[in-house]
Amino acid sequence: MMGQRLRLKQLKVKLIALWILNDMKFKLIIVLCFIAAATAFGVEQSANTNVNVTVSDANVGVAKKYVDIGDAYFHYEIAGQGTPVILINSDSNDNELFIELMKNHLAVRYDLRGYGKTDKPIEGEKFQHAEDLRKLMWFLGVRKAHLVGLSVGAFVAVDFAERYPAKVISLSIEDVNGIVIKETDADALLLTKNEYIHKRLSNMRKTHVDDTQGIVEFINSMEQ
Repeated sequence: MMGQRLRLKQLKVKLIALWILNDMKFKLIIVLCFIAAATAFGVEQSANTNVNVTVSDANVGVAKKYVDIGDAYFHYEIAGQGTPVILINSDSNDNELFIELMKNHLAVRYDLRGYGKTDKPIEGEKFQHAEDLRKLMWFLGVRKAHLVGLSVGAFVAVDFAERYPAKVISLSIEDVNGIVIKETDADALLLTKNEYIHKRLSNMRKTHVDDTQGIVEFINSMEQ
């Protein structure tokens, strides 16, 4: 009789423990579902945010942030409100170039890949500045923007406008210099002695990975 009561008591304890465990599992499932739903809602909100953006912070309202676009961390700064103006730096500068513009306008400025505080590309890695910009705009919830580019930044702006015209309200580009590539080998050989070319390559190596072939591929991609 005592043995039977003991077995019944042990069975009761096991049933209570099993009920508690199942209850905890149920609660855990509810929590996980809630987190998943909240995350999905956040992504949807980011993808569908209106063109108008409002961000404020100290130091003339500039908020400095980083974003992971998948294969690199990008440094960007944003300030003001209204329709976004995206500022794209030149080949020998970072986004500090546009500090004055950010005092009186809504502005998003960012360091291109390989510049300033943004990650540098791995040697031999292929990437497109225009695609980087598209991902950044998606993260910020910006559907359309005015693009302002200087030098290489201007090339990036033009390339982006060709690929994604629906995302561009207007283009403001400056210092879009270029050199006509000669058709003959002899003319191409003369270009290798051009002092201007070597000076520009020297400036680019200071901020880029020391990869001349990568620079050449970037320039060639702009011609396609």
